[in-house]
Amino acid sequence: MFSKIFFSVIFAVTSVLNAISVPAARDQLSVTDYGSLEISMVRHGEKYATNRPCYAYEDVSPLYHGMTHVRGLNDKRGTINFKVNVPVIIYLAIDSRYSYIHGNEYEDTGDLVMLGGCHKPGPVKFPIYRSRRVHGPGLVTVHFPSSRMTGI
Repeated sequence: MFSKIFFSVIFAVTSVLNAISVPAARDQLSVTDYGSLEISMVRHGEKYATNRPCYAYEDVSPLYHGMTHVRGLNDKRGTINFKVNVPVIIYLAIDSRYSYIHGNEYEDTGDLVMLGGCHKPGPVKFPIYRSRRVHGPGLVTVHFPSSRMTGI
């Protein structure tokens, strides 16, 4: 069994889903060693980025509501690392105004979340991508070869 983490790339976490069994109580997800990132929950109105206090997720599907959100900077570049105690699937919400940069590591779910709040112009579509492999337990690494607005 594994948990789900929603990472924002505007969701290009860079902020994690699907019909997967829920872990038993003893296997509840714990995220550690996340440095300046923030840990929260994916939901409508949730703050998108650590350096954009009024950018918020809108129109969050019930499928993703309640997932763990790993919140980072608005524009992500380089490597983002954190540790998990159980296997996880990573979800990225990626700004649709930019090209996709993660190769075949992630697959398009066909779902969207909207970036709203005070974002101008807004709202902006963020297609959701799911990792093709299970990550963890242990170190999770998400690499951004180019700067992107993404949620994890």
